[in-house]
Amino acid sequence: MSRNLRRLTTMTSLAALLGATTLFGQGAAPQPVAAEVPAQLAQLNQTLAEIADLLARNLEGQRLGLVMARIQMSSGRSARAEEQLATARTNRADLQNQKAKTEGQLQIFADRMDMGQVDMTAEQIETMADESALQIDLLKKRIRAMDREIMELENALARHQQDLDDWQALIDRHLSEY
Repeated sequence: MSRNLRRLTTMTSLAALLGATTLFGQGAAPQPVAAEVPAQLAQLNQTLAEIADLLARNLEGQRLGLVMARIQMSSGRSARAEEQLATARTNRADLQNQKAKTEGQLQIFADRMDMGQVDMTAEQIETMADESALQIDLLKKRIRAMDREIMELENALARHQQDLDDWQALIDRHLSEY
């Protein structure tokens, strides 16, 4: 049985080989006539040009998306800088109010002392005056530090707003091209 199976397999393989040789030996499909080739090449060229145009538009859309993301980032930075600036200005105003209040209390105390309405020893008065002077000096230093911080924040805000304006101008120029 094995001999018959081997013979059948050999014959089947030979028949398949002859059939494949016959198929491959046949000529290829007839070529289009010479007049159709330029038209097909023109159509292929047009299709490639359309693909290139679509890719260029896609790339341009991605660039605009990146610019829009930069605008969003700049806008966020600007908003944070405005918040920080508002907080710094509020803190400075609070310090200024504390200083004015301390100076006012010191003046009231001095007026009361001039009228003899103070029940304190000279040493206690001197200690209180020194502490008040130190507190006022500390408040002045903190106010000057806040002034520097406010100036830095104003400069940072101006830079962020300039960046935002520049990015928006770029978008406007680009959109005007369409």
